[in-house]
Amino acid sequence: MTGPRQRAAWHPFGPLLDAPGAGGLWAGRLMERSGDWILLIAALALAWDLTADPAVVAVLILVRILPRAVLLIIGLPAEARRIAAKLFFLITPMRAVLAAGLVLLADAGGLPWLLAAVAANAVLWALADAVRVESVALLVPRLVLGRAVLLDATTERIAIVLGPASAWLILTISGVQAALAAAGLLLAAASVLVLGRTGLVAGLRAGSAASATGREDIHPARGPAWDLVKAHPTLTLMAAGSFAAGALCTSLIIVLMVVTTERLGGQASWLGWLLAVVGLGTLIGPVAMIRVLAHVTAQLLIAAAVIMTAAGVVVIGLTSSLLVVLISLFALGLVAVNAGAIVATVTRRLTAADRLADTSRAMLSASVCGQATGALVFVATTSRGVADVSLILSAASVVLVGAILIAGRAAVESSTVVRQDGAGRDKTSADGAAHGRPT
Repeated sequence: MTGPRQRAAWHPFGPLLDAPGAGGLWAGRLMERSGDWILLIAALALAWDLTADPAVVAVLILVRILPRAVLLIIGLPAEARRIAAKLFFLITPMRAVLAAGLVLLADAGGLPWLLAAVAANAVLWALADAVRVESVALLVPRLVLGRAVLLDATTERIAIVLGPASAWLILTISGVQAALAAAGLLLAAASVLVLGRTGLVAGLRAGSAASATGREDIHPARGPAWDLVKAHPTLTLMAAGSFAAGALCTSLIIVLMVVTTERLGGQASWLGWLLAVVGLGTLIGPVAMIRVLAHVTAQLLIAAAVIMTAAGVVVIGLTSSLLVVLISLFALGLVAVNAGAIVATVTRRLTAADRLADTSRAMLSASVCGQATGALVFVATTSRGVADVSLILSAASVVLVGAILIAGRAAVESSTVVRQDGAGRDKTSADGAAHGRPT
């Protein structure tokens, strides 16, 4: 059998999984994300049952996204971030209370109360998301912080399967109130597990003298590094791709709600298991993007990812076949996780260490702003029909990324010509001076 020490040597998450209390910590993280997905899908299903209006679904998504977009763009002062990180573990219980309140208001409260509860939950979710890395840093030594953040992201991908699938199952068997109650219980259990973990830091540091002296510096976030993104054509394209993918993600949720209820003969709860199929696609990837990037440029890969995502959304919006929808959703999950790997890899390669957090935040801001923009477009133009709006969004996303790709390549070629021309003039001047000719 493989003991904890042997497993820690070959498993990237070994020190994190073997530490005392670690099981409860990461199980709590998984419960928190799964509960959040159940809460979102139950709220969307309730909104659809109340109105059957795609515009209302878009408004609900917009209300959920806006606080996160605002915090990502304007940022939190350093002191506020430290305070929020320390209070991070109180945010989840507060969200559990909100979910419990929604259980009571699900039938009697109506749409205004639903929007208000979703807005309040969105503010807490945005605060938690803004300081997630700092909160993880409070629990683990900086020496293993990178692996902890990676494990945190892995639990998020698993939750994309478990949360939506559980939401569909509970909504189908017991209805919206039971789903909201389940979300509240999961969030409450998550807070107990995370708050109740004991000895985690001591276990991680045990036997590692380097953890006291060889700790990595954590560069404080200063806000999205838009200056770096705009200055580098490849980073500009990565941000544009993230923005387009975010808009298409919102479009996908709204299109799925309409297609399942109006064409496939399903219920609003179907949104849960259909999104779980997307989650399965994200678990299969990402593939070895470093090897792929050695043969194909990142610019072409991200452009191809946006084109494939747009095509998938359009196909789902036009089809009446459940099999086509399932294949498209699984493919979209594969594309999404690999596109994210491309953006993260390119950002790390092209950004100095002291600005990496800021540039990564700019990419995330672009994605979230894209999600908000997609919701706004549906709110403003839903009278044209969901299929038409999704087609417009998909075409606009492809045009945006294509235009930036062409402009970026032209800029690179122009700068290359200028450098070569300058080098030629320098060589001619040097030759002339060597032979006594005027330069």
